[in-house]
Amino acid sequence: MRDCLTLSDSELSVLLINADHKAYAQLYQRYFRLLYSYAYKKLRDEEQAKDIIQEFFTSLLHKRESTVFSTNIAGYFFLAVNNRIINYFPHETVKSKYLESFASFLNVETDTTDHLIREKQLLEMINREIRALPVKMREMFELSRKQHFPIKRSLNN
Repeated sequence: MRDCLTLSDSELSVLLINADHKAYAQLYQRYFRLLYSYAYKKLRDEEQAKDIIQEFFTSLLHKRESTVFSTNIAGYFFLAVNNRIINYFPHETVKSKYLESFASFLNVETDTTDHLIREKQLLEMINREIRALPVKMREMFELSRKQHFPIKRSLNN
């Protein structure tokens, strides 16, 4: 068998379909940087560009037997990566909206729950302190606060 470095793209594609891992590695070496540069120019995100290229090559390896390469394998690679990039944007938009909605729900739910718990604790503390008051003072407090009767203070008392 010849060295994969000297084989043409079409020869490598035939070997790839027949599960030749050296042919796959050679195609990866030949096209990774070119595809990455293309993806990065479109996405302006290094990690996402790398992820898309890695996903493409992983998919290529798994679907190698059913993949039909045109005469121009480079064109096929760029078209496949471009389609992944196009699909990335709507997916990210939906993902962002979902995450924002979820975060908003968590904030509202947490704030409401936390507020209710604190309110209940505060009411328990107030009631405990009211119960600790002397009987007459407690009655006067309850009349003034709970039944809204005014209590006049006498200067002589």
